[in-house]
Amino acid sequence: MTHDELLGKAMEELRKVGRAFERHADKLGAEVRWPNVDELPKRTIRDAVCISFEANDDRGRIEMVMAARRAR
Repeated sequence: MTHDELLGKAMEELRKVGRAFERHADKLGAEVRWPNVDELPKRTIRDAVCISFEANDDRGRIEMVMAARRAR
């Protein structure tokens, strides 16, 4: 995927999470707010890796996403 395609997919997923959050917002305090992805115009694409740890049996799986941070 290109960076633009990845960014588009990420924005689509964030919108889905935002809609799910809004459906349950009444159960949370008023100080908790999910920002709309369109309100966050600064977008950075970095190198990242997804590492998966799995057992040979059904004990489970853990996935960790790690992103490289740019020096400032």
